Amino acid sequence: MATDVAVFKEQITAIDAEFTAVARSGSVPVEFARECHFALCALTNNDFLAQVAKANPQSLKAAVMNVAATGLSLNPVLNEAYLVPRDKSVILDKGYQGIIKLYTNAGAIASCKAACVYDEDEFEYWETEDGPH
Repeated sequence: MATDVAVFKEQITAIDAEFTAVARSGSVPVEFARECHFALCALTNNDFLAQVAKANPQSLKAAVMNVAATGLSLNPVLNEAYLVPRDKSVILDKGYQGIIKLYTNAGAIASCKAACVYDEDEFEYWETEDGPH
């Protein structure tokens, strides 16, 4: 597994310049070194993800480039985005916190509040002519 990590690091590091250029052009730039670290942590903590990345390294690079394009971090504390194995590829999957960040950064919404609603719970859904509030 240690050799796989070295290979993954080499593959991800190869896109450093392109990642940085894309990240700087976005409204919320992310830092390559930090995101590379988070990606390597995800790969070392998930054997299936590592197997998929090893079999399809191009998808790993594309998923990490999507971090730069979206401005969402792989930081597990923030829960904005995750590297996920899907259909023999590694993809960038957005968490609900990441989706909220994208919408607020784009000005599509001013704020958002998430809450769990269970069967039998009573709650109010507020909607106006402009949409939900």
